[in-house]
Amino acid sequence: MPDLGPEFARAVRSMPKGVFKEDEKGIHVDFMDLFRKQPQVAGPGEIMELANIIASNDDPVSLALFWGAVLLIGVPLILGMIMIMFGLHRKPKNLVPATSSILPFGVTLWYSRDPLGLVLAQTKKHLRGFTIPIGFTEFTVFGGLKGQKEIAALPEEKASYAHGFKVFHENVLVSGGLKKFHDEFLRAVMTRPEILAKVYEAAPRILRARLENVKVDEPVDLFQLSGDIAARILLFLAIGERLYDENDDDIIPSILAADRAAMTPSQWYLRSWSPTANAGRIACRNLGIVVVEELELIKEKPISDPHLDLLHILHEASPKLSAEGLVSHINLFVFGNFSDLANTVAWTLYHLIKDPSLKQRTVVELKQQGLVPLPESLSHDVLVAKRLPILTSVVKEVGRLYSPLFQTTGLLKKQSINNYDVYFCDIVATSPASITLSEKFYDNPTEFDPSRFLDAEAIEKLVASKKYVQFHNAKHAWFDPVVAETVIKAVILPVLVAQYDIRFVDSKLTLKPSYHFSMSTPSVATPALVTLLDASKAAEASSAAHSPKTSSKKTPKKSK
Repeated sequence: MPDLGPEFARAVRSMPKGVFKEDEKGIHVDFMDLFRKQPQVAGPGEIMELANIIASNDDPVSLALFWGAVLLIGVPLILGMIMIMFGLHRKPKNLVPATSSILPFGVTLWYSRDPLGLVLAQTKKHLRGFTIPIGFTEFTVFGGLKGQKEIAALPEEKASYAHGFKVFHENVLVSGGLKKFHDEFLRAVMTRPEILAKVYEAAPRILRARLENVKVDEPVDLFQLSGDIAARILLFLAIGERLYDENDDDIIPSILAADRAAMTPSQWYLRSWSPTANAGRIACRNLGIVVVEELELIKEKPISDPHLDLLHILHEASPKLSAEGLVSHINLFVFGNFSDLANTVAWTLYHLIKDPSLKQRTVVELKQQGLVPLPESLSHDVLVAKRLPILTSVVKEVGRLYSPLFQTTGLLKKQSINNYDVYFCDIVATSPASITLSEKFYDNPTEFDPSRFLDAEAIEKLVASKKYVQFHNAKHAWFDPVVAETVIKAVILPVLVAQYDIRFVDSKLTLKPSYHFSMSTPSVATPALVTLLDASKAAEASSAAHSPKTSSKKTPKKSK
């Protein structure tokens, strides 16, 4: 077995005795294919297409087969789906199956114009929580501060963010056998000093390369731009510099499209009706092709360079892990972190643009800390030690005001939570928004007020009491929360805020968060068009416009 570093050894030592095979040669460790695919079953689209082909045939035998299948299979299946939608297949429980009129809450939620208001009202109405039946799985929401604490207290061997992510987005069952070892190893690996150094070296280069493609005075969507930047940084960490440079133009558009499609109302509607209809098939086909080609290349010529990306670290730790399993891991890393990273940047920029005085104070702070212009050499420890109280308060307030509607966790074992039984494959969730937007915990919770996070001790108390959670997904998708916040504050924002003059095309634009497109930090439903201009050029243009004009008088012609 290759030397995988001290993180691997620590993860092995932390496991209970008997988990790994041991003989006279020592302990044998290998990753299980944690994400095992279920037997492939045709979804509603495939079934309808097949039924249409049979029904359009004039052959009497085919028609008899079709109508026989409809009566014997189709009708009972539809009735069964209706029962499942309303949770009638389970015994009565303490929690309330959330229904609205004649449709289940899971359908009405994402077709509602105000899903946040709907969830907040449901949370207040049912303090102990409520359920949303989706297919053969229940989505159980434990709202409020008590629910947040109970879910956070679940041990790792019984609950897993990765499991909930896979069940919800890919219909993939996660084996819990080595889950603790698996997460502990990857979380430690992704914070290796050499990997962090690569992050801070590559992020500014990726950011500037993307901004160079933005033409002067060309309107761009602020949220799409920040999403593009976040996707590129995460993909770089996932597959490495060489594969990123070769395939970024093919993979990035599919990542952006897949993330936005994952939470559309139609996907939720189908997911409510069928156990085989996904809430967004996020395993990008282009990414799968790249992984397969790389594995073939490694077989022919093993790579001797140190591995500083998730793909090659995983392959080295588990050579038997399939290409599909590798893509599934990369999906979790990229999509688990994407919305939080991208939308936090976008909302922070939005509030800085809307408040020029706040932006100016932020720029002054960045200059005082030596982050403008951005140094060529960046160290994680040095960046974390930088005192950025103003920018930190803005980022923290963005995390509070735009908290996720849900934070999901998948159950690996049957568990009793608040006298309510949840089972393997059930998805449990908390609603951070129901806490951070509550007047019980925050004064004027719907107003943007960064001053409430200027005190570092106050932040620590809020985090310890579970009244404030930011970058929660990063911890469970192997991207350290401190690293995520540092990349935003000390790399992305110094470049965007200080080096570019960003203005809204419509100066009166007011944005509202939309929870239709993200299970994490919310995005927006309408485009937020901005223009980007180099800050130095913008200053020159502004000074030229305000400089006094010299009048030139024409001398009259002399008459002959």
